[in-house]
Amino acid sequence: MRAVGGAKVLLLVVLVGWEKSWSLNWNPVPRKTVRYQDVLDSMARFTVPGVFNYSMLTLSDHERVLYVGARETLFALDPNDISRQLRPQIDWPAPQDKKRECVAKGKNNQTECFNYIRFLQSYNHTHLYTCGTYAFQPKCTYVNADYFTLNAAALEDGKGKCPYDPAKGHTGLIVDKELYSATLNNFLGTEPVILRNLGQQHYSMKSEYLPAWLNGHAPKYDTLPPVSTPVSFRAFAGSPCADT
Repeated sequence: MRAVGGAKVLLLVVLVGWEKSWSLNWNPVPRKTVRYQDVLDSMARFTVPGVFNYSMLTLSDHERVLYVGARETLFALDPNDISRQLRPQIDWPAPQDKKRECVAKGKNNQTECFNYIRFLQSYNHTHLYTCGTYAFQPKCTYVNADYFTLNAAALEDGKGKCPYDPAKGHTGLIVDKELYSATLNNFLGTEPVILRNLGQQHYSMKSEYLPAWLNGHAPKYDTLPPVSTPVSFRAFAGSPCADT
């Protein structure tokens, strides 16, 4: 972990000023307020009955596709009209035996023991890489972007790439076909870690500050050991700030 002296002082000043601003008890009023009811008829909306938690969004510029990861489902939407699916959806549920194991370990079969898509990004021009909680046994796999298909029989271990618990903080980024992730690395959610995956060499970093970084506020990915394109994780939200 490192920090440039001048930047560190500047960051401290900004944080102190930010804390003082909270003590003023501001009540800011937006310049313009738009009521949901006023634009309801003009908004494009997308929803599928029985599908929940539309939480992962990836916009592919070269394909002009908005990829969406939800609970046990992935979609390819038209970014100019998100109500239109460009390709049939991918259903990727956790198997029933995995769900039973999840329940046997004390998790909720109504809210937790599903495959929540927690990572979805472009890997190259032909494939996406996606990870899901898979009923508290995280798994990852590749999606063929041309045909929008997923081989559910060829799954990779998602430990360190995706959290076990769908409610836990997590972030990730693919750079030069390497996956950099900040997540919780075990079933209990007590082992926060920053990892470099997918390539020939794997690296991990642990810190006493990681629990605070990942507790409710996932760090922003913006570096780990050398790559051609630097990547950095920045953590804020009431915890010791760090730039790795």
